[in-house]
Amino acid sequence: MRSLITLFFTSLITISVFGQLKVDAFGKVIIGNLGAGQNSSCLINGNLQLQQNYSINNQNHQVQFYIKTGNGEPGVDIGSTKNKIAFYLDGSFNSLFASKYNKVSDSIIKFNHFSIQDPLTKLMMLKPYNYNTVTMGADSSYTTLSEYGFFSQEVENTLSEVNITENQHGLKLLDYDQIIPLLVAAVKEQQYQLDSLKEVIATCCAADRSSNPTKSSTFSRLSRSEITQISPNPNNGIFQIDFYITELKSDVSFEILDMNGQLIKTIQQKTNVSNKQSIEVNLNNIVTGQYIVRMLINEQICDSKKLLVY
Repeated sequence: MRSLITLFFTSLITISVFGQLKVDAFGKVIIGNLGAGQNSSCLINGNLQLQQNYSINNQNHQVQFYIKTGNGEPGVDIGSTKNKIAFYLDGSFNSLFASKYNKVSDSIIKFNHFSIQDPLTKLMMLKPYNYNTVTMGADSSYTTLSEYGFFSQEVENTLSEVNITENQHGLKLLDYDQIIPLLVAAVKEQQYQLDSLKEVIATCCAADRSSNPTKSSTFSRLSRSEITQISPNPNNGIFQIDFYITELKSDVSFEILDMNGQLIKTIQQKTNVSNKQSIEVNLNNIVTGQYIVRMLINEQICDSKKLLVY
């Protein structure tokens, strides 16, 4: 029996280079029609396929993993029939390093496209954190890292209209790339608001100058009186305005305007002191969107702040 086994392995090692499997004298395994002059310890001429049958909830499944070469650019394709690959081993996800990543974003596979609605509102509802993560290595050693990011569960609840999370190995994974279009849309919306505000301010200043030529000096004198804070912001139409007054016996009023400069509500308040003050505001049934809170003293505009209602 020993001589038969020895003969089998001797034949395997000395098989011709034209065979499909070869083990040379240095222990290198060659699969495919390859010569022995290569430096790799294992060479495969062609594609590699790994297949596994498994059962979940008494249902049989099969998954295949492929490494294909020569299938067009970029020359090597890696994928599986499960359409998902997790870099996961021994109870934890592994880090993945590369110099560049590309995501499929071709318009051919996209349909029912429309503009993102209220991107700034959605962005303001996201809660970024600075937190620590703990991972355990194969040698049971712990590694602690400090990161900036979001909690997957919170983002999933905030952006419920998109599939931004995945449940894998008992953990909820987050696709951070989907937040990028939201950021771009929010910046564009904010820029539109800034441009609208510039037009409102320019129109108001022109009207003030024409009706009261001495108003420019009055505006400068009142510039220290200001809205210090609107809280909470964003809100549901119920909020508090904190402000500071430098003028005694002043008539203070606040105007709520939409982004087109249309007056929504005026709030009047008299004061006999110069200090920090606050006022509660309740805008019943106000429509979700962006607004401007403008502060006036003795009918002179002195400050304005942005208001976000959700």
